[in-house]
Amino acid sequence: MEFVEVKILCQVVTSMHGTLNQGAILRTDAAFAKHLVDDCGAAEYVQAKKAPDLAAPKSPRKAAAVKAVSATPSGPDAGGSSDDGKADEPDAVQTSAQNPGDASPDAPG
Repeated sequence: MEFVEVKILCQVVTSMHGTLNQGAILRTDAAFAKHLVDDCGAAEYVQAKKAPDLAAPKSPRKAAAVKAVSATPSGPDAGGSSDDGKADEPDAVQTSAQNPGDASPDAPG
């Protein structure tokens, strides 16, 4: 069965899909889409947007960046922090539970 997408132009009540409101995108079979568009005038066909191809970068520079990222080790054995207990990532959050020496002297504990 071939599926097509239509954009609903006004509120439509259907037995198959329930109530559809203006602006909704419905993915349905071609016959029902044709009924909504041609017979009811309640929808219009949506042009399919092609997803960007992430497998083939467009420039050699992007290809090198993709290769570098895919070659970066990850996981628990990959490191990620230095021996001083501080995280290497700029957005990492340190708490006193992670590094007890940083807790303030008046903190309960």
